[in-house]
Amino acid sequence: MFVFGFRVAECVRSTDDMLTAVIKKTSAVPNHKGLGVFYWEPEGEKSWSGYSLSCWASSGRPTAALDAFLIDPSLGINSVYSKPLVPVYPNPNSDGILNIDLKDFNGKSVVRLIEMNGKIVIEQTFFNQSKALLDVSILHGMYILNITNSNQNGSEKIVIN
Repeated sequence: MFVFGFRVAECVRSTDDMLTAVIKKTSAVPNHKGLGVFYWEPEGEKSWSGYSLSCWASSGRPTAALDAFLIDPSLGINSVYSKPLVPVYPNPNSDGILNIDLKDFNGKSVVRLIEMNGKIVIEQTFFNQSKALLDVSILHGMYILNITNSNQNGSEKIVIN
């Protein structure tokens, strides 16, 4: 398949190369002042949007170009912390069940799984539980898991394969 003179694989590689370079430059900013990379683009497959660095395939799904964010865990959104803010396992997840440690969240806790575009795909409330299980078997991609209660708030990046 050709798109504006590029093969799709070349476009994905170009986008991945660009993202990798931006992430590496950001992580190299002195005194840890490069806190992270926020990459946004409208969902626009190259053949109809004309944007040659799109991360979207004709299927409407993200391409492997977003794997640039997985090149080195030390460059991810949690690189400032020595441990996850919210213990979640397995992450990346491929078995369809997310285990969430809620022992530090007393009382009523609201757990949300949020797409990168901000849409909440799962929201559940738990009361005085030390552990929660979320069925994520039909989801694939990168998400933010957010837990809130009256005392605190925590978030983690989640990858579902």
